[in-house]
Amino acid sequence: VVYFSITSLILRFNATVKSSLQIIEMIHHLNPPRTVYHVSIERFSPYFNNPESYQIRNIRPLPGYSSVFPENSNVQNLAFHFLGDYDCASYRNRNIIRRIFKDIEKWQTQWQTGKIPILTIKQIGDYFMLVDTRDVSKISGVRILAENELKMLLAPKKYPKQNEVLGWAIVNRLGVMVGDEFVPFVTADGRLFAELNE
Repeated sequence: VVYFSITSLILRFNATVKSSLQIIEMIHHLNPPRTVYHVSIERFSPYFNNPESYQIRNIRPLPGYSSVFPENSNVQNLAFHFLGDYDCASYRNRNIIRRIFKDIEKWQTQWQTGKIPILTIKQIGDYFMLVDTRDVSKISGVRILAENELKMLLAPKKYPKQNEVLGWAIVNRLGVMVGDEFVPFVTADGRLFAELNE
């Protein structure tokens, strides 16, 4: 899996940035991103083609282009990467962005040094055990799962907000709500996952 954490999405709400940090802290058992970078406005992208739709103003080529092209060049027509002015939650929350960078660095180091956290379901005989060694874990290492807990932790599903098992999973940072759907972070080997989702 390859994915990136983009630190300057054109966001309107501080909560989105804060929840990004919380999610990052919960998924250190998954492969870390290779890098973290600032979002780029690129020619032909929606940000470039329809800047007013995203409340982007003053789109201009990256400054480095002027040192590459001859002095009389129309850099605006030659450039591919641009800057723009826009309201952005990451600009308003630089401390959180620094924490995101620091946490991703920690995450990468865990994997590079072989100190990889675990959040997985293992089957031993007729029992299914949740093993959680993440730093954010609120479960003391291992827990035998009830059938309704097991089913919840294997695939995204919609649940009523007053569901007791849903409350348990959220408190223990085993997944997050996306709209009215619970999205679990727990892993299982392919065979077990296939068997339990038949």
